[in-house]
Amino acid sequence: MIAIRPETPPVPTKESGEPRRVGIEIEFANVAGAAASDLVARCFGGEVDQVDVHRYRIAGTQWGDFTVELDTQYIHRKEDEDEPKPVGDRVRELLGEAASLVVPYEIVCPPLPWNRLDALSPLFEGLRRLGAEGTEDSPIYGFGLHLNAELAEQNIDHILRQFRAYLLMSDWLRTHIDIDMTRRLLPYTNRFPEDYVSMVTAPDYRPSLTGFIEDYAAANPTRNRELDLYPLLRHLAPETVDRLVDDPLINARPAWHYRLPNASVSAPGWDAVVEWNRWVEVERLAADAPRLKAMAEAYRDWAAQPTHERWLDAIRETFQR
Repeated sequence: MIAIRPETPPVPTKESGEPRRVGIEIEFANVAGAAASDLVARCFGGEVDQVDVHRYRIAGTQWGDFTVELDTQYIHRKEDEDEPKPVGDRVRELLGEAASLVVPYEIVCPPLPWNRLDALSPLFEGLRRLGAEGTEDSPIYGFGLHLNAELAEQNIDHILRQFRAYLLMSDWLRTHIDIDMTRRLLPYTNRFPEDYVSMVTAPDYRPSLTGFIEDYAAANPTRNRELDLYPLLRHLAPETVDRLVDDPLINARPAWHYRLPNASVSAPGWDAVVEWNRWVEVERLAADAPRLKAMAEAYRDWAAQPTHERWLDAIRETFQR
């Protein structure tokens, strides 16, 4: 099978001139944390450190530090806990074993330059060889692959263009990814409210950064969105976000937190590059002002008489221009 290469985004570098980076989070089942950690070290070097019974850190790899952990905060030991360690760890071990039936393990990769994302392909191939299971392998697996795509420009005009493009491309992405039914039913990849999409894609919507954050928080009082903006917004304006949202799990980062893709880890040939290349289509739309305007107009026309197929037809028409 011929490996695919990462597509070049319209703006491949940051304002500093350095290549933009992308962080990847991979959810999977049927491979224990210790085995997944050893796989990371075999692929990229580094030393495996078991932080607690269900969390491992692989430090000093060629790309930076990786983390492998059971994807729930409730079974991990906090550094400042004063509970008896053997007792606490045994309880967490038992809880983690029970949770692992429905909660995925997750590999959190350090940010890589976008044009080196294919360097992670051996990791995906190794997970398949170990028998890792992904979204499609069980009706109870609502697993996902998250991309944290570093922002090219940290200003409201750029953010608004990118976000508008994403909102207009959401149905195209869902169709091409073929979002798993379980993931549609779970809240993690909820759509944005239609009235909010209409407001943001309107030609006269030109808020300040503070106004944009206030509008976003009012319409989206949750991190459970297909494109979670809270990490980016907290990086740009932490005091504003903290004033509007009380959520200690929001970690500031200068990146789009894209949560929509399935984690198809057992599918041959699937890896992070596949989903990055789909994301690049969003960035290409954002960089094409006439096409972005045409698609926003098509969305307003569709909103007057909405049918799903009619909107997908409008998207295809604008792709062909």
